[in-house]
Amino acid sequence: MYVRNLPGRMFGGKTTLTPRHFLIFLAVLFSLSLSGCGGGEESLDGLGTHQPPSGDDDGVEDPVASNEINLKVEATSGMSSATTAQRLFNLLTPNKAYAIDAGDSVNADIKVRHLSRDGEVLFDNVITEGDYFVVDNENGTYTIVFDNSIPDRIDLAIIATLSNGTVLRRGLPNSAEGIVINAATEYAVQQFFSSFDNQSELDALLPCTTSGCEDQSDIHMLNWLALNNAVMDFEITIPDSYDLDEAVALLDSNTLVKDYVDQFIETIKEDKVESIEDTTIAPALSNRSGNYHSILFAMGLNQGLPDESDADNKTIVFSNQTSDVLTNTESDVTSYIYPKIVVSTSILNFNPVMIEQIPWSRNSLTQLSDNTFDISSTIIDTETNRQEGSVFTYLSPRGHFDMARLQTQVVTQESSASPTGWLNNPFFTRYYTTKAANDDDETSEGIASAYISDGLVFRLSEDTGGDYQREETLEKSHTFGWFYSLKMTDSDDFSLDTLDDASYGVIHLTQSLQTTQPVDLNAGIEQWEVNGNEVVVTQPTLGGSDPEIFNTYGTGRNTDLTANTVSLVAANDGSYSLSALASPSNINASADNFKGRIQLDNWASSGDDRGDWVGASDPLGNVLVLRTDSETSGQGIAHAVRISDANISLANNRYYLYGNSFRATDTETVLSNYNLSTLEFDNDGDTATLSVKELRVTQTINDPELSDISNNTSDYTVQPTASPASNTNPDYRNLLKLDFADPTGGTDNFILEGFIASEGKVLILRLRYGENLGILYGFLEQELTASSD
Repeated sequence: MYVRNLPGRMFGGKTTLTPRHFLIFLAVLFSLSLSGCGGGEESLDGLGTHQPPSGDDDGVEDPVASNEINLKVEATSGMSSATTAQRLFNLLTPNKAYAIDAGDSVNADIKVRHLSRDGEVLFDNVITEGDYFVVDNENGTYTIVFDNSIPDRIDLAIIATLSNGTVLRRGLPNSAEGIVINAATEYAVQQFFSSFDNQSELDALLPCTTSGCEDQSDIHMLNWLALNNAVMDFEITIPDSYDLDEAVALLDSNTLVKDYVDQFIETIKEDKVESIEDTTIAPALSNRSGNYHSILFAMGLNQGLPDESDADNKTIVFSNQTSDVLTNTESDVTSYIYPKIVVSTSILNFNPVMIEQIPWSRNSLTQLSDNTFDISSTIIDTETNRQEGSVFTYLSPRGHFDMARLQTQVVTQESSASPTGWLNNPFFTRYYTTKAANDDDETSEGIASAYISDGLVFRLSEDTGGDYQREETLEKSHTFGWFYSLKMTDSDDFSLDTLDDASYGVIHLTQSLQTTQPVDLNAGIEQWEVNGNEVVVTQPTLGGSDPEIFNTYGTGRNTDLTANTVSLVAANDGSYSLSALASPSNINASADNFKGRIQLDNWASSGDDRGDWVGASDPLGNVLVLRTDSETSGQGIAHAVRISDANISLANNRYYLYGNSFRATDTETVLSNYNLSTLEFDNDGDTATLSVKELRVTQTINDPELSDISNNTSDYTVQPTASPASNTNPDYRNLLKLDFADPTGGTDNFILEGFIASEGKVLILRLRYGENLGILYGFLEQELTASSD
């Protein structure tokens, strides 16, 4: 398997890279563009972007002098009246430095200008034309040469005016580099400067001028310049006939592009937790550093054969992904790669480093044009994909690490006649920390999130020179995932004694993809009792007026395309064998390093086959997370929260909801993502207010074409309130159920039920909303400082 962490059309037509250009077994799926020292391009180095080598006439070389910026202006024919060869997109063009196809290199008048908070030019002494001059290079690029050092201000921009008056802009880098200006950078500038309510908001991001004052202008600037680069990392072609307004509208209409840019702008503006306190690593960071076991589960609703001219030949592909252990054998030694992240802090770094390796396996089922279902026609990928990378990040006072992923490309089955190319577009999410106070015996040290992303899957060919070419687009993918990581123990002696005699409230979601029952999805809540090496599974009745949440609901799609209405599903009590798993690095290594990995197997029940569940426990055994895998029950994710008899106050708590749901009706199939929805409790914790955001992809039954990902937040016109359901049982003080009226004004209640974990730092909830079933995390909005636990 070859994996690439560079953007652009890596495998395309004769736009090819040979295997020597790939990083074997290395990818940055979760590439973060908020990093490093110096300019925005530096913040992306090695994390998803690159400058092409010298002599590549499609790129821009870095300048030699420290006071220079090299640039190229790209525009479509529709944006410019200059005489340029019309650009017709095909797969025979040279490899680009950036993924977006925004037009040809054109001539322009280049200026550096000072912008107000609404993007208007200010003619003052902040920057004048006497401070620099512009060189028109023979190769169609330009060089800006400053008399002194390059100015370092977030309100300075390079303005390129085309011969017909069209204006394209980009933030001025604060270091010498080669850059591109096009419609994507103009879009970023428009979105950024239109986000300020007043001039003082923009001024707050500039270096302070008072002696002895402190600011984070360098971080604001770093992330602003990173956005200017990252916005060009989407696989998008702007039609050559489009003028600038049409090009910007095209980008703005792409839900994930807009979401990416908007969230990036929010993090640009935010001050971060200081990494260093009194010449030492800040406690807020050191307390969150270390190794974490990771569990991933994702569902996909994908367009098969999207480039088919005849819509009747297109297909629908249902898929899921689960984290897995990757084995690799070289020189007769088998090594193991486990799903994990590492948060590393060092006094030498200005911010922490997050290292991730997430092996995963994929299952899929194809709905053919005749509405039959087939497994043999799906992509056959016998390899476990692995994404891995090292990134810099910042900790937000609200309790999360911002994660702006860049595009990645992966080649699997490279030794076969038809290798498969996997392209993932950029997407933005947050990794929330769930840690409570150091001395809290109910804390759970974890990092968790949910996400939505899109991408493309290609059938490739390899020529005699070892170059890959795109032969066919197999899928346009839409992925809705959950990601949860739990801290490893500091020593190698994790013991099941940590879990013994504990009771857990468990929320799990499983999806089965079979030709006989195309999609079968279940969301259950159950109780686990741990007795030594045995886990007893039940769904107890609490009685009285207490909420009866211990049950399982199911839904799905039948072979005749009818839907199964969300309804209660009979579940069988039973028991599992519980074991601690070692994590040896290879087959010959010591197998006594137990750091929290666990497994449930040997399911004993008269009913269903649940398969093996593998995952991890946090060091105190307060939260367990496992991926589920069964030939009959399917794949999924399970969360076990230790049931507590201690009261937890929700007063004044504000939670960000992250997660996904599945919906099947007789007319459509829908995957939805609810990231950045909110749940706010009043001063007494007696009433919660719900605000919903939703992104979705939709399959209309009997239509072979999926919708694009859409933003349906405007459907949620109501912010309903609800009180936590009465809960008198003294043994279930962290059980929570909220029953909201329909936030769209309809008749379907929006029901959240589950458990409070880590002293209220995280909620793990099952969602039932009409025909929607899913899991949502609630992450507490914190107020972290450098000295926080």
